[in-house]
Amino acid sequence: MLWEIKTISCAFDFGIAIFVYFLAKELTGSRLKSVLCYAATVFGLTVFLNSSLWGQCDAIYVFFLIGALYFLLKKKQPLSFFFLGAIFYLLAITFVLKDLFSESNKEEKEYEKERLASETPAEPVTTEGQ
Repeated sequence: MLWEIKTISCAFDFGIAIFVYFLAKELTGSRLKSVLCYAATVFGLTVFLNSSLWGQCDAIYVFFLIGALYFLLKKKQPLSFFFLGAIFYLLAITFVLKDLFSESNKEEKEYEKERLASETPAEPVTTEGQ
């Protein structure tokens, strides 16, 4: 299960690298510099640590942010606003899901606490007076 979550983040890391390549190509006009930027993005230490090792999902938001910058630079405002809107949409979903799961976890803990409190404790066994 955990590898599936990490795979999604790693796929977005490659998407970031592709957008970085196109941004560098647009800004510098040099294919060599663009390939170097792509390689630096893919093989950066933070990419390995963030997505592959820790399973963080920051790459998803950064993918849409860099995509918005790229399309803004290409003067394709509708696509740029789509990517920018996707960031806020995903952030909203993230916070809703976090609250949803933390609330259900809180309810489980309350139920367990009530169940344990309703059980009558067993009488202690003593050997005195026998």
